[in-house]
Formats: sequence, C-alpha cells, structure tokens
Amino acid sequence: SVLDLGALGCFAIRTPQEKAVAIAAIIRQIKYMPVAERLTTTEGIASTAHVQPPGNLMMTSVQVKAMRHANMQIGAHTVSHPILARLSDDQARAEMRGSKDFLEHLLGGRVGLFAYPNGKPGEDYNAQSVALAQEIGFDAAVSTHWGAARARCDLFQVPRFTPWDRARLGFSARMAANLFRD
Repeated sequence: SVLDLGALGCFAIRTPQEKAVAIAAIIRQIKYMPVAERLTTTEGIASTAHVQPPGNLMMTSVQVKAMRHANMQIGAHTVSHPILARLSDDQARAEMRGSKDFLEHLLGGRVGLFAYPNGKPGEDYNAQSVALAQEIGFDAAVSTHWGAARARCDLFQVPRFTPWDRARLGFSARMAANLFRD
C-alpha cells in the first residue's frame, strides 16, 4: 500500500520497515514547519491515513510531579517545540520563558535547566537562543551535539547523546566512544 501525502511525497507502507522509513522522512519535513502549519499538516496526515493520533504522547502534570518527587531533575523545553533559530527573539523568549514559568508554577520551585528543541547547534538554535537561555535565568542548557560533557564545555551548549541501544554492549561502546571524543 502507498500513502500519498501530496507535497510531502508518496510513501510505501506495506512493511514495518517501509513504515519506519516513511515516518522518518515525514518527520524530517514537518519538524521545521512553523508550529501552526506543523499541527495542520499532522492532522491532515492522520486524516489521510485514517488514524486517530494518540492523546498521551506527552507527560501529564501528575507524571512530571511524580518524577520531581522521586528526585529527578526537571528541565524546560519550550511551550510548543518550535525551531528556536527560526523565531524572532520575542517569540523564542516567550516559548522558553513560558515553559520555565509553567514548570516552576507546577513544581513549586526553580527550574534551572533547558533543552533546545531538536538541539542541533546552528540549525535548530543559534547564538541568540543561547543568550536568551542565559537572560531568562537558566543555569545550563543541553544541545543534541553528539558527545560527552567535559569541564571546559559551554554550560549553555552541553553536548549529549541518545542512549537508545537495546543491548548493554552497544550502550557501553557508545559510552566509551563519547569518552574518547574531543
């Protein structure tokens, strides 16, 4: 079977592997759209595919509070997950500040960490985004620049990696690679 999404393209979706390839290609295209357009596009995709998007993709306030209660550090991430580098300063400030304010109110305490949406330096966020994170009062911010943080790293562009390995050996190898990267 083929899913025709017009300007987004046609995608074979017969096998789980084809579906995974289609999902990755579609996400690459829509995540850089303005928030309103991204929402309209994803609703159109769901309608075309005759599916109802799940309503539980994000954590609930109760879940966030439970994590804090279990001594997990909670950080802000923006209100609507926009690409900060594509926003005006005022829009980016409102997204970042809104997320921080919401979480601080919810948790009854200060939130000092921030994660740039998508997190690619120079593409998803820029020097102005870093300056805004400092201005708003965060203590540090993480990017998705691959690597391990070192003592000399910029606290507002902390590198990290995604530990999505399914086996201990793969995870261990990735951890070792991070330690030897400069």
